Amino acid sequence: MGPNAWMPIEDSVIPGFAKLVGAKDTEVTAMNSLTVNLHLGLVPFYKPTPDRYKILMEENPFPSDLYAVQSQVRWHGYEPDSSIIFVKAEKPGGIWRDEDVVNLIDEVGDSVALVLLSGKSRWSSSVL
Repeated sequence: MGPNAWMPIEDSVIPGFAKLVGAKDTEVTAMNSLTVNLHLGLVPFYKPTPDRYKILMEENPFPSDLYAVQSQVRWHGYEPDSSIIFVKAEKPGGIWRDEDVVNLIDEVGDSVALVLLSGKSRWSSSVL
């Protein structure tokens, strides 16, 4: 309601966003922060059960990504220390490999409710 109602806010900000990035109004959108979007994405996809409650994610994620996952785990009544499984890179500070993910899923797959991986991998078409 009012002159700056929040529901149709994109109608008033999109033209400015488009001009800022040199795009058409139909090529941009207004969204939340990445962390808020991660929270919003976890809500419909993380549906833990007593047998499948773990989240598999990369080791050393962006801090707010880890916070979002931890808070979702807690919201469902689980403890992050026992509910989040980290994919570790072959070398410290390195990038995890396809086989690292596949091996970990083979090892703990029956307890995993969600796999959440960033774009930092080197996925091959054989895994996808």
